Amino acid sequence: MSDEFVRVCAVDDIHEGFPLGFSATDGPDGRRVLVRVDGDVYALEGVCPHQGADLSEGIVEHGVLWCPVHSSGFDCRTGAVNHPPAPGPLRTYRVRVEGGEVQVSVEPETPG
Repeated sequence: MSDEFVRVCAVDDIHEGFPLGFSATDGPDGRRVLVRVDGDVYALEGVCPHQGADLSEGIVEHGVLWCPVHSSGFDCRTGAVNHPPAPGPLRTYRVRVEGGEVQVSVEPETPG
């Protein structure tokens, strides 16, 4: 597992209920989202495994990231699917906050 992190934004840029999209690496596999749940920040894969929807266009309610296209739901803390039609979980990424800035690991913490 790589210890490489990328700076994404200020922690104050992430608002409860609204995923914030960003690219950690070049290409479609680099799309990620940051979400804030009860004050904690989590990083998840940014593309729905069902049909490739951009999850930054979804919403977060009660710790669940909802896909904007077919309403698949994902646990923000673990990436687990808790509402179909998504066939599998989202990868999660380690997050650290230093000096008010959010940094996210380049390599996934969990497999997708």
